[in-house]
Amino acid sequence: MQLKRYQTLMKNALDGVHIIDIKGDIVEVNDAFCDMLGYSQEEAKKLNLADLDSQWTKAELLEKLKNFAGVSARFETVHRRKDGKLIDVEISATGVDLDGQLYIFASSRDITGRKAGESRISRLNQLYAALSQCNEAIVRCTSEGELFPIICHDAVQFGGMKMAWIGMVDPTNKRVKPVASYGFGTEYLNGIRISVDGGDPFGRGPGGTAIRENRPLWCQDFEHDPALIPWRERGNEFGWESIAALPLLRNGAPVGILALYSDTTNVFEEDARHLLIEMATDISFALDNFEHESHRRQAQEEIKLKNMILKTQQETSLDALLIVDENQKIMSYNQQFMAMWGLSPQFLGAGAHEDVIRLIAGRARNTEEHLARVRHMFESRELKSRIEINLKDGRIIDRYSAPINGEDGKYYGRVSYFRDITENRKAEQKLIESEQRFRGLVEQSLAGIYIIQHSKLVYVNPRAAEIFGQGSVTDLVGRDPLEFIAKADHGKVTESVRRLVNKEVSSITLEFEVLSKDWVTVSIGANASLATYHDLPAIIGLIQDISEKTRTEEQIMRYVEQLNAAFLGTVKMVTSLGEMRDPYTAGHERRVAEIAVGIAKVMGLDVQSLEGIKVAGYLHDIGKISIPAEILVKPGRLSLTEYALVKEHAQASYDVLKHVEFPWPVASIALQHHERMDGSGYPNGLKGDEILLESRIMAVADVVEAMASHRPYRAGLGIDKALAEIERGSGTIYDPVAAGACLRLFREQGYVLPAY
Repeated sequence: MQLKRYQTLMKNALDGVHIIDIKGDIVEVNDAFCDMLGYSQEEAKKLNLADLDSQWTKAELLEKLKNFAGVSARFETVHRRKDGKLIDVEISATGVDLDGQLYIFASSRDITGRKAGESRISRLNQLYAALSQCNEAIVRCTSEGELFPIICHDAVQFGGMKMAWIGMVDPTNKRVKPVASYGFGTEYLNGIRISVDGGDPFGRGPGGTAIRENRPLWCQDFEHDPALIPWRERGNEFGWESIAALPLLRNGAPVGILALYSDTTNVFEEDARHLLIEMATDISFALDNFEHESHRRQAQEEIKLKNMILKTQQETSLDALLIVDENQKIMSYNQQFMAMWGLSPQFLGAGAHEDVIRLIAGRARNTEEHLARVRHMFESRELKSRIEINLKDGRIIDRYSAPINGEDGKYYGRVSYFRDITENRKAEQKLIESEQRFRGLVEQSLAGIYIIQHSKLVYVNPRAAEIFGQGSVTDLVGRDPLEFIAKADHGKVTESVRRLVNKEVSSITLEFEVLSKDWVTVSIGANASLATYHDLPAIIGLIQDISEKTRTEEQIMRYVEQLNAAFLGTVKMVTSLGEMRDPYTAGHERRVAEIAVGIAKVMGLDVQSLEGIKVAGYLHDIGKISIPAEILVKPGRLSLTEYALVKEHAQASYDVLKHVEFPWPVASIALQHHERMDGSGYPNGLKGDEILLESRIMAVADVVEAMASHRPYRAGLGIDKALAEIERGSGTIYDPVAAGACLRLFREQGYVLPAY
């Protein structure tokens, strides 16, 4: 009885049922499966699954079959019929253990039609978008020369075509001359010959025929259409499969063509044809309007009104959108609007705008004030309004509203855009705080700091203005420094800057004379390096007044100390620039530097080495400036790809620092600070003494600071857990001498993490 029931189910199942063993051999099939693939029962039972599937190799299939024990899966693949035709199939499969042998019971369904339908819908959506863009261009453009390139661009970029071109008839020789083109294979048009003369072999193709007979031509198979023989060899180079040629009319007479090329056969279905004919018709209307300006205004108004809604819907898809008519009845809204305010389609479908106004106002902190503003806006129809709505749940919503007016000034209603800017405001506040810290560092610098772009000073700090003696900071910005540099020094300064800009040198140091506003000559010592400022190339440097070179030794030493402070200040400034992009780890580099110096002192390193470790600590993470800010401040766990990007910062730090001539191996310290004694670190997997001593010290300091401090993805773990990690990894992961010095620094000497 059970066998009979099983056979009945197999026979009457609408989907193709097949049973395969662990080797992929087919052991049972039903008639629906055979009909779907064109095999008989006997033929099908001699096949292996690899004979049917064209998506995976046999080895891949066998590997997948091993994973079916006791599980079920639904997936899509591609099967090859007996006649060689490929079909898309959806398969539902379950692994079953029968007498210790794994079999897979699978039900398959031909979804080729569904896939084709999805592809067709996608193509139509692309053509709708191209038509919308075409209409927008027609409204905006005032000549053929302006319009035609945009039409070709939009047909490719939005319409899914591979190439598009527009040709106009030259009445003197009846040839079609390409006047605009866009997309892959435009070189196909170089020297192409197309005629509208039916007696010319080059006039019987789709382009010439479409113009001559004033009808669209659809060539769905480039390779086998006899009308395309003169152009087949040229076209095969670019893989054309389908071509459409639509006549363009002026005053009802064909004057040119819009030609579209696809790499898919039979792409121009009935609905697609209607859309393309509408596009050609709209272009023809534009040609009429270019020649007859009085008629153009009426057509422009019709197209503009038609495109107004399309453009509004497309361009505001990232924002919540609400459109009401002149009577304050809801005309349109999008999914973002419903999601932002938690509204149902039924609620909005009633069209009661007053109910929506009250609901939003009820969620605002200042309900009555918000209601008053909205009502005033609708009473003042021409008013454009932008406000921030502070909600009771803590969100901040940016709302912009503007009237929808026709060219004649007629009021059609109002469109309002809503955007959640809560996170933006938080980020802006953190950026402001970071900028304030950076500006405070620069403004209070003992050295003069300047930035030059396009041969003009775009920034000087107060000390630089004082040294130049030309007035205030405001007086200097926008001026060419050569204005007040002594003419005798112009050649020297200009040549040094040229070598720097051309990257013949990585930095320059020079002395020159300037004449202050009070006619006092000042000797200036300056250095400069290439950098970026507001994402543009710039020269950034320091200046010092070195006029009194005859000062006592004590004064000279003070200058040296000032320059050292200026150097360290510059290092700190670079660190602050990085912190501006990652405010969550602000102070990390400075804390690591101080901890590393503390460890090095316990180890007995000399003063020169301590200074080098301090500088390297400030700069060891400078390479993080190459990592996207959204990854640095991401609150959750990083993906493998994101973590791989973060790991590149050590190499990036080295690439930035290797060109700077420090008296210490700063670049190499930064490169190796994530290497580990057992070779498990990165980027080069160095071991033991292959790693610089300074890098081994920096590695311990970096781990202590990172674990003890807060991060976007977790709260700080505290100094005790950080020290426990160093103790655990001493001798295996971390240098045992550096690790021991770190533990003594905190546990015996009472060292406390610096607060920055």
